[in-house]
Amino acid sequence: METRLEILVEPDLRAIRPAQARLRAFCAGHNVEDRIAAAMELAVDEILSNIIRHACQSAMDIRCIAEVDNGQVAIVFTDNGAPFDPLTEAPAPNLTSGPDTAPLGGLGVHIAKELADDCGYRRADDRNYLEFRWKHGSG
Repeated sequence: METRLEILVEPDLRAIRPAQARLRAFCAGHNVEDRIAAAMELAVDEILSNIIRHACQSAMDIRCIAEVDNGQVAIVFTDNGAPFDPLTEAPAPNLTSGPDTAPLGGLGVHIAKELADDCGYRRADDRNYLEFRWKHGSG
């Protein structure tokens, strides 16, 4: 079984659910722990929706790459949008306000970051790369 899954994602919010379904099947095929698979699915929803909503431009190339290797599980989101590091450039979420008064936005990246064992951003070859990693117990 392939240890890598690459999904080309159309710049349309309706493309997120099929991407999640493919990721779910990939995780099941590699016995990825439920907590990690759930965190990866959440990251797919949050990060892809942010890319599609905020970075879309004509001929946008968005990819979601999942990989299982040497006791690690990783998911990488890559796009050819303008340089943007959501780990450092996105406004911090307001965690003290109630749901009725808190401004919208910022929480998805924060949650994905908190659920991952490690994460990072880099810019290479005119592309953004946002990666989340987890230690995989059955590795």
